[in-house]
Formats: sequence, C-alpha cells, structure tokens
Amino acid sequence: MMIWYGEVALMTSWASVAREVCRALGAAEAARATAALLDAPAAAAPPPLARARLAAAQDVLKGPLGQDPEARNIVLTSACHHLRVHLARRDELAQCADMLAELVALLWKKEDPERPVPQEDFDPDVDVLCLNTLDVLVETVLHLIGGNSPVLGSMVAGLLGTMELLKPAHYQRLWSHLAPHPHDRKPLKDFLMRAFLVFRHLIEQDVFPSDWMVLRVQSCKVLLSALQDLAKPLLERFMGDEPPQFDTQLWSGYLELGVALVTCRALQWERCAGRGPDRARMRQAAGLQVLAVWSRLGSAQLHLIGVAVGALLEVTLVGALRRAALGALVALMAAERAATGSARRTEAALVDKLDSLVADNKADEHYRRLFDTVSVAYLPVPLLAGT
Repeated sequence: MMIWYGEVALMTSWASVAREVCRALGAAEAARATAALLDAPAAAAPPPLARARLAAAQDVLKGPLGQDPEARNIVLTSACHHLRVHLARRDELAQCADMLAELVALLWKKEDPERPVPQEDFDPDVDVLCLNTLDVLVETVLHLIGGNSPVLGSMVAGLLGTMELLKPAHYQRLWSHLAPHPHDRKPLKDFLMRAFLVFRHLIEQDVFPSDWMVLRVQSCKVLLSALQDLAKPLLERFMGDEPPQFDTQLWSGYLELGVALVTCRALQWERCAGRGPDRARMRQAAGLQVLAVWSRLGSAQLHLIGVAVGALLEVTLVGALRRAALGALVALMAAERAATGSARRTEAALVDKLDSLVADNKADEHYRRLFDTVSVAYLPVPLLAGT
C-alpha cells in the first residue's frame, strides 16, 4: 500500500517535474518519460492511483508538452489508452468526461479559425483520440442512456466534440481499424449499430435542456456530418444483392437515423424561434443524404420496403424534397412490380404510413394532390383518395 501512496505523490507532482525535464532534455524526451510513468502502474491500479494518473496526464498536456507536436502525440497516446480502459470498465466516469472535454479543447485550440483545415487533411492527434476512444465512448453513452447518470450530458458533449474534430480520413482509419479483414465485419457492424442507436436517441430525446437550442442545433449539425461518413462503410462493406452481403439490419438503422434528423424538432424552424434558414437547410441536407444513399442501393432496395416507405414518406414532408421523394416511392413500386408481378408490399406499407400521416395532420391538401399526381400512373386508385 505504501508503494502506491508514493506513486500517487509522484503522479500528483509530475507536471512540474515534466517541465524541468523538458527544459533539460527537450520536449520529446520529457514526453517519453511521462508516457513511461503513466503506463507503469498496472491497469487494475487502486482508485486513488488511477485518478492520479488521469489527472497527471491532463496536467502535463496543459503545459509545454501539450504545445509541442511530437511530445503531445506521445503523451496523448498514453492518456487516451488509459481513458479507454476506464470508459470500458465504467469507472471514474466523471473524471473521464472532464478529461475528454479537456482533450477535445486542446485539439480545437490547434485550429486556426482564420485558416480552416481542408477536409482531406489528416491530424494524427485526432487519429489517436478517435481510434482509442470513439467506439468505447459510443458504447458508454449507450450504457448511460435511460438512466439518471449525472455524467450523461458531459459524456454526450465529449462524444459530439470528438466527432466534430473528425475528417473523412479519420473515419476511414476507424473503419479499417474495426474491420481490418473483409471477412470479419462483426466489430464494425456492432459499432455502427450502437452508433445508430445512440445518435437516434440524441436526436429524438431531450439530452440537453429544451432552452439550450443552440447546442441542440449544433448537435444536429455534427450528426448530419456523421450521417454522410457513416454511409461509406455501409456502401463499401455491407452491400450486395442478397443477405448476408447486404445487411438489412444495418441499412434499416441507417435509414431510421436519417429520418430522425429530417423530423427532428430542433430543425423544424417554423416551430421554434431562432435561425430558421440554417435549420431548414440542415433538414433539407439530411433528406438529400437519405435520397442519395437510397438511390445507390439498386435492386437491394427490395429488402428494405417496410422501413424505406416510412423513411421516404417522412422525407416528403420537406417541401423542397417532396417531389423527389415521391418519385423514389413510385420507382420502388415499379421495381417491386417488375420483380414479383405486383407492388403489394409497397402499397400496403404506403397505406399504413399515409394513414398515420393523415391522422397526425401532416398530409396537407397540396401534399395529397401531388401524391395522387405521381402515383396515379402506377396505382389503380390513388392512395390518398377518400382518406
């Protein structure tokens, strides 16, 4: 016991020691010494030592080692490893959330607001944070959802802050990290399914207070960007004419996430005060993303008729996308008719969903006329007639 008391004391004072080592031997050597110190105690260290280790990593990164690119990456790699361990064990979560917030802030401070970073640029520090924490962070938030944990809000803020740092190249690295071999897709699928569940919850539930509208809209902006990147592994690794190459469960989850953004209350500017045009553009962009991905599925669309009909009808509620979404529905009816001789499944799903829209007063008179116009060529009786 006396040994780890001494280790706690060393961890507590290490930030000051690291400054002196940095002056004497340079930032890189000080960073390597810091990483060795952080990694020395066993993973199952006593709680006081575990907390002291996390605090030491935070304090060191606030000093000169956090400003030197090479040193920062060395310390960050060790810090993120230990952050991952605690997130996976669901312990020290309050300190983990605080540490994550500081790491995100540190990486944002590197950005020059006058010189935006191009999308193709690759930040190795963000890569370290992403590969070490994003999957377990999503899993942790999913675990906290539904409970009364006081750290849920700060953990969600850390998740969104991390995602906001990511560029397409970081996501591609994550996909390769989770599924390095084409035949082993399970870790990637598990991550994507958890991510879809977490993101839908963040969109549909009030994780943040209702008067924090700016933060809620910003959350939607981050998730809209993620929606575009999340489509890539599905198109590259979970496509095919038939299951199991085509993963119906994953694709259903993706479409439902897209629809959740389209119907998100925070983006329905006509219902909320504040920057309406920005919200309208984001809502339209979410609908366009759903339509763009849907158009690439080809014959595999027939595996998703139930969920797709609901998704496309929700997209029709965005006036600017209404005709395109209705056209996609008509094309789906035509594809089912060509494949099976009838469009019974699509028509049945349409009737069920349209009844729901009418009951909720979402299908206005213009909507009804437009739907009848585009569907009459394919259906013997317009679906909205008499409803």
